[in-house]
Amino acid sequence: MQPANVRKTPSLEAMKQLLSERLKLAEKLINEDIKSGVISVEDAGSFERLHEVTDPNCYVSDEGEPASSMEKDLLWNYDTENWVNYWMTLIESLDSWLRCGMEGKISDQLNDSILIERF
Repeated sequence: MQPANVRKTPSLEAMKQLLSERLKLAEKLINEDIKSGVISVEDAGSFERLHEVTDPNCYVSDEGEPASSMEKDLLWNYDTENWVNYWMTLIESLDSWLRCGMEGKISDQLNDSILIERF
């Protein structure tokens, strides 16, 4: 039996939901910035390309703060390696969606095999 103050890491389903929420927010913010002229469609050709005109990390993080209480609750005990995996998964998924011309839903870019390997 685990002590009451020790939490398990999130399930794969919970991780996918968290990542999907973050990615949907990123999609919304990017589309708003394109519509308002902050960035162009050409600027949004890849995560790297966005670096030329803005800090693209702002699309996947809110100044480093968790996007939701669910994220705070489930990830509070993550170590550095787990957080790196979490952020890299977000960035890789965002980059894949951008490179696909922002076609379809951004959350479709989450790769189950990568999620299983990392989480």
